[in-house]
Amino acid sequence: MNKKVLTIIASVLIGLLVICTIIGVIVWKSAENNLKDTDEFFDFISNPSLAPTITENINQLIACDYLTSADAEIILGTKVRTDINDGSNACTYFVDDDDLTDFRRIALVMMGTGSAENAKNDFEMSKKVFQQIDIKDVTIAEADSAFYSEETNQLYVLKDNTYFIVVAIASEFDSHLETARQAAAKILARL
Repeated sequence: MNKKVLTIIASVLIGLLVICTIIGVIVWKSAENNLKDTDEFFDFISNPSLAPTITENINQLIACDYLTSADAEIILGTKVRTDINDGSNACTYFVDDDDLTDFRRIALVMMGTGSAENAKNDFEMSKKVFQQIDIKDVTIAEADSAFYSEETNQLYVLKDNTYFIVVAIASEFDSHLETARQAAAKILARL
């Protein structure tokens, strides 16, 4: 394989590793915050009317509902396929290329935190993690806040009680950031 292909593969793998690490930290922190008092949990079991106050932080967001294959085809300019469309909070679209020579893709991870405060805290925690590498603040219409890591090609976007991560690998002629911005605009329109 040539150096460019290895660099792209390494970038995607690093990006996925970072996303998994951040998801793990967020889940751990969320669980820590949500179950501070186990009596509260058992009160919910015995009295279901308490459910909205306890489960409001558990928002299952189906990523492929927020960024569709039609959106990805418009953004990438060609037919795409997805390997993940099982109702999860993660979704990845790849260029539909039988020769496996086109590495363009868009990956999305949705984080539903239940409250704007939790979303902002999780977003800021992610930003602190990424301050170790080169990040820049990004302005996106409709977003409360956003930042981008050129090292991992990841765009982090905060909007109300949700934040999401878009990883975009564009062609050599297109900007990874601009590709991620286009995806973010489609997602924000559906939040």
